[in-house]
Amino acid sequence: MNEDGEEIESYKGYRETKAGVDDYVYVGQKKKALSDEEIVENICTIIRRWGWGVTAEQELLHIAYKPSSKHMLEVLKEFRDPTVLLGFFKWARQQDWYTPSTPVFALLMDRMGLAGKLDEMKWLYERMKAENCETTSTTLNVLVKCYLRASMLDEAYVCYMDSIRAKCMPDTYTFNTLIGSCITNGLHQKALEAFNSATELGFAPERHIYDAVIPIFAKAGNLEKAMRLFDEMRTRGHQASPALFACLIDNLGRAGRLESAMRLFSEYRDLGRVPSLNMHVSLVESFAKAGKLEMALKIMGQMQKADHIPSSSLFVFIIEAHLKARQLEKAMQLLGNMMKLGHLPSRGLYSSFIEAHLKARELDTAVKLFISMQEAGVLPTPPVCTSLIEACALSGDLQMSMRLFQSMHKLGFRHREGTYALLLPLLMKQSQLDLVRDFLEDMRKNQIIVDGISSNALMGILQHGQTDLACQYYKLLLSMNIDLNSRVSRNVMELSLKEGMYDVSKLALDRLMKSGFMADLRMYTLILSCFSRCEGEENEALIMSMLATTGHAAHKFLCGLLSSPEQRKDSALNFVRLYYQDLENHVDEKLARWFTCVLLNYLVLMGQIKRARCVWKVSYEKKLFPNRILFDQELVWSLDVRALSIGAALTAVVHTLHRFRKRMIQYHSLPRRIKIVTGGTLSDPIQDLLRPLDSPFENHGGALRCRGSYVAHWFSKPLVEKFLENELPSRDEIIMQKINLLFPRPKPEPYMLIMNSATAA
Repeated sequence: MNEDGEEIESYKGYRETKAGVDDYVYVGQKKKALSDEEIVENICTIIRRWGWGVTAEQELLHIAYKPSSKHMLEVLKEFRDPTVLLGFFKWARQQDWYTPSTPVFALLMDRMGLAGKLDEMKWLYERMKAENCETTSTTLNVLVKCYLRASMLDEAYVCYMDSIRAKCMPDTYTFNTLIGSCITNGLHQKALEAFNSATELGFAPERHIYDAVIPIFAKAGNLEKAMRLFDEMRTRGHQASPALFACLIDNLGRAGRLESAMRLFSEYRDLGRVPSLNMHVSLVESFAKAGKLEMALKIMGQMQKADHIPSSSLFVFIIEAHLKARQLEKAMQLLGNMMKLGHLPSRGLYSSFIEAHLKARELDTAVKLFISMQEAGVLPTPPVCTSLIEACALSGDLQMSMRLFQSMHKLGFRHREGTYALLLPLLMKQSQLDLVRDFLEDMRKNQIIVDGISSNALMGILQHGQTDLACQYYKLLLSMNIDLNSRVSRNVMELSLKEGMYDVSKLALDRLMKSGFMADLRMYTLILSCFSRCEGEENEALIMSMLATTGHAAHKFLCGLLSSPEQRKDSALNFVRLYYQDLENHVDEKLARWFTCVLLNYLVLMGQIKRARCVWKVSYEKKLFPNRILFDQELVWSLDVRALSIGAALTAVVHTLHRFRKRMIQYHSLPRRIKIVTGGTLSDPIQDLLRPLDSPFENHGGALRCRGSYVAHWFSKPLVEKFLENELPSRDEIIMQKINLLFPRPKPEPYMLIMNSATAA
C-alpha cells in the first residue's frame, strides 16, 4: 500500500507464530519445524522478555516442544546472571524431559565460580554426584579453578586430589595454578603431594613447574628427589636455569654433599656459563663450614679470578672459620686481605679475634687487637670487654685490668657482677683501702649487690693466710654497712683470736650475735683457750666479755664452778658431774676432751687447783682420757700425760700421785717403779712443778721415772702430803710463779682452732 492507502501488490507471506503455542513457522504457505537454534532463541526470548520469575516459568510451561539437554546447555550459555542460570536449571530439573548432563553441570559450576557463588557451586557438585553424572577432568578442573580464583586453596586442593583419585588428568592451567598457589602461600608439602600425584598419572610438567618444585624438595632436605627431578627435567629437553643450579649447589653444600655440589658446579661451567657470585659464595661457605679451609680458599681464589669481589660478610665467615680451627696466623692474613679490598672489620669480627686469642692464651695479642680496635673507632662489645678484663685479672695483671675497666666505664658500659667479683679480691690484695672503698661505692652506684661479693673476696684473703689484711678490710666493710655472712665473721673471729687481735674478734663476735648466730661449745672453747695466751688485764677483760657475749651454757657452768658452794647450792664435784653428764649427751668426745683441757688450763692459771682436780676426776670417770693411768700389778704404775694441755697435765700429775699414795696406804702395795710419760714438751713444766717438793723423779727419754720405794719415802714427807691433799704449803707462791711461767704465749692449742667452711656453714 502506498501513502494514500491504495493497494499496490498482495501475496501470502510468513505468518507469525506464538512462542509456546506453535512448534513450527510458515515459510510461504509451508509449515517448517523449529530448528535447534530457533528453539534456543525462543526460550531465550521468553526469559529475556519476562526476566526470571513466576511469569517466565508459566510461559515456559506452555511451549509446545520438548527441549533437550543440548538445548538446555545452549540456553545456559546465553546468560551470565547466576540467578537466571540457577533458576532455569532448577525449573528444568522438574520437567519430564530433563536428563542429567555433565557439560551442563560443568558450565553452571564455572559460571557460579565466576560470580563468587561458592555455596551454589558446591551444591551443584553434590547434585552432579547424586545424579550419577560422570566426573570428568573438565568438571574437576572447573571446580579447582573456581576455588583458586576465590583463594580457597584448601577446597581447591581437596577437589584436585578427588580428580587424581578418579584418575582424571588435570589440565596444564589447573596444575600450574594449583602448584603455584601452594608455593606462594608456603604450603610446600601440599605442592609436593600435588606434584607427585600428577606425575604418577603420567602428567608432564612444564619447565617453570620444575623450576618451582625442585627448590622445594631441595630446601626440604629431600635432595634425592630434587636431583631425580632435575635429571628428569633435562631428559625431557628442558634447560635448567642458573637460579636452579644455584639453588641445588647451595643446598647440596649445606647438606655436606660437597662432591655433588662440585660436580654440578663443574657441569655448569662446562655448559659455557660463568658461575655467579652466589654460587662461589655458597661453595666457599659450605667448604669452610665442613672444615675444608684449603678448598674454600681455592674456590675463593677462583671467584676473584672471575672478577667477583668477595663481600665483607664472606671474609668474616671464612675468617671466623679459621679462628675456630685455631689457625690464627692465616686468619690475620685474611684480615689484611680484607682491609686491602676496602672492607673495614666489624665489631663482631674484632670480638671474634680477641676471644680466639684469649682462648689460645695469647693475652698480649688480644690486648693489642683491643687497642687497635679502639683506635679504629670501633666500640667493643660488653662480653669482649668482660672477657679481656677477666683474663688480665686471672693472669695477675691488675694494672691492665683496671685500665680496661676504667676505659669501658668512661664509655658508659655497665660491667656485670662477675667482673666486679673477680677484680675486688685483686684490689684487696694490694692493701689499698681507699681504692677498695671507691670500688665498692662504684658497685653500689651500678646497683651491684656487694654483700656476697665482699664476703667471698674477704674469705679468699683469709684462706691465703693474710689475717692482718683481712681484719683491716673487715673493719672497712663493716664501716660501710656491708652485710657480711656469718661464715666470714666466724672465720675472722677465729683467725684474729689466733693472732691476738682481740678487738677485731670482739667486733666479729658482736656481729655474729646480732645476726642471730647461736654460739656452740667449739667457739666458746676457742675463746677460753686464748685466756692463757693473752697479755695484759685489758685483753683478759676483753676475752671474759666475749665469753659472756656468747651466752653459751658452758659460761654459766664456769661461773657456777668458780662461785662458792653456798651460791651454787652443791659441791664442786657434783656440780661438775651434772654438767658433764649433759655434755656427754650433746657433744662428741673429741670436743669434750678439748674443752676439758682448755678449762683445766684456765683453772690452773687462776690457781683453782682443787676445782681443776674435780674436773679431771669427772672427765676421767667419763673416760674422756682412757688408758692414761695403768697399774701393771706390782711392777710399774704409770701415768701418760702426752697430748694433754699444760694445765690438764699438771692437774693429772697431782691427782694421780695422790691416787698412788692412797693405793699404797690402802692396799699396802709398792710397785718396783713409777713412771710419768710426758713426751718432749711437758717434761720441763712437770719437773718445775715437783722440784720445790724435792721430787725424786728423773727424766729418761721423755718420761719421769723413779723406784717405788723412793716415791713411797717421798710421799711420807709432810710437805708432799699437804700438797697432794690440796693444802698448799707455805711455798705456794713460788709454785704458782712457776706455773705462770709454764704458759708460753705463742703456742696454739692442740686442737684445730678454725673450722673448715663446711663445718662453719
